[in-house]
Amino acid sequence: MTGPGRTRGWRRVLAGAAFAAGALVTGLPAPAAAQQPVSTEDRTAARELGNQGVAAYQAQDYVTALDKLSRAHAIVKLTTTGLWRARCLDKLLRLVDAAEQYLEVTRMLLDHTALEQHRQAVVDAQREREALLPRIPQVKVSVSGGALPADVGVSIDDKQLSAALIGADRPVDPGKHRLRVERRAGTATTTLKEQIFEVAERQRLELPLTLADLGAAAPGPAPGPLPVPVPGPPPGPAPDPLPGPAPGPLPGSLPGPLPVPAPHAPGDAAGDTPAPDSEGGGPSAQAIGGWVLVGLGGAGVLAGTAMGAVAVERKGALDAGCTDGACPPDLHASVDLFYAMRTGSTVALAAGGAVLLGGIAVILTAPAPPPTPADQTTPAHKALAPTPRWRASLGLGGLSITGEL
Repeated sequence: MTGPGRTRGWRRVLAGAAFAAGALVTGLPAPAAAQQPVSTEDRTAARELGNQGVAAYQAQDYVTALDKLSRAHAIVKLTTTGLWRARCLDKLLRLVDAAEQYLEVTRMLLDHTALEQHRQAVVDAQREREALLPRIPQVKVSVSGGALPADVGVSIDDKQLSAALIGADRPVDPGKHRLRVERRAGTATTTLKEQIFEVAERQRLELPLTLADLGAAAPGPAPGPLPVPVPGPPPGPAPDPLPGPAPGPLPGSLPGPLPVPAPHAPGDAAGDTPAPDSEGGGPSAQAIGGWVLVGLGGAGVLAGTAMGAVAVERKGALDAGCTDGACPPDLHASVDLFYAMRTGSTVALAAGGAVLLGGIAVILTAPAPPPTPADQTTPAHKALAPTPRWRASLGLGGLSITGEL
């Protein structure tokens, strides 16, 4: 292709790259920014599961509603499915999980193309979460008589309680719970205390523990092993009580012990010859890995640019065929493909750019290969030769490299 056709093709590629880069900065709608591209069939199935879940919620079948909405939210994370899922958890008195689900909805980012019902779901989730938080019961496990030993653990409903939460409030759901205190010794576990307690909404409950009652006082130092006698050499014959002349050297023997030559110092003439090094040359394993990352990152950037170009082309077709944000049924497949290409472009550019920069940093920080025997210098030359030092850092402004001699 030559002439105006080729010019328009390059313009589409450049526009796709600019669109994908802008999406990374401004953010995408929640279903596109939170997950990998979803096929048209899976998106249709998720929409149907969401409708069934809302119908089950309105029929007060909250268990079925939670199952349907959880499946739909796992396929496509939307503010609407997240909001209805949080409402189901609230009705089932799983208040802690409901608060976290509400919080997830409020943190979803929406762009200017999001529907009004998705924006309203974020507002509703914020309001309903603020009303829910005061209803969550709080339980505080306190320990008196000293600090809890390192080999003693506390759990609530088989969930280990962090040592930082001893003496602090911890949210739990209303109802019955089980407190357990255990001592761990290797692979063996001994239960020191087990207690069933019940809390209601808005209740604050303290569960005191005493080390003396648990028998969990800090143990003293264990006695060390007894010394084992080491057998010595057998006793020799008794000395001759009558002293005689000391025996002289045998004929032909040396008059004393042979002198042992001292080892050569590093600067001696005999020690100046260095030991032969192993064969040098060739890139290190770290440098090879860095070049592999550079290749993978470059491929990801090219793939993201190509998908961005497809997304821009689909966007132009949709702008021409849709009116006021509503598209006819024959363009629904194009809408799904547009979102898929836009999401794939964002993911590929983000991942490819990160891998590309990481590969460059790995190459620059790779150690130099060992010198060959011909390149080796004497210790005096090594002391005088300057050693360059390089340092690479990755920040918000990009990749920076500094060095000094």
